Amino acid sequence: MHHRYFFKHVDGPCWGPLERVAELTINSPDLPVIDPGHFMYMARLESPGQPDLNLYKHFYTRYYLNLDDAGHAYAFVGPGRRRKSAPPFSDAGLYQPLPDLLTALEHLDLGFLDENAWMTDHDRESLARLVARKQSETRTAAASVSRRRLTS
Repeated sequence: MHHRYFFKHVDGPCWGPLERVAELTINSPDLPVIDPGHFMYMARLESPGQPDLNLYKHFYTRYYLNLDDAGHAYAFVGPGRRRKSAPPFSDAGLYQPLPDLLTALEHLDLGFLDENAWMTDHDRESLARLVARKQSETRTAAASVSRRRLTS
């Protein structure tokens, strides 16, 4: 089911949901890895009785990743209709929850099946460092658990 959303004034960007989703993509082999540095924060939306949405636009593909604060993804499904009593540009349109994060990431059309062809060499190096750091953290945590089991 879709809901009508409206633009909400914020003092600055809200990067938390995107950063948490990016971390999730590093830890989930079924998801394409995203880099928060490849997104622009575009807006925060609100709808009565619904979670606020954060709109992130990908620098390269220009597609949006719309996330609530818990990291659930939403799709834009139709334009807003301005009511006579509403200020101009207040209606952001209709949004509906997506069934899963993979659907939202696939919509970004990042070319992950084409070995990230859209990435520059700098982007590939940055992403490789990000993944390597996470893998190192995972190995360190696993080794710590193993040491605790051996000493118990």
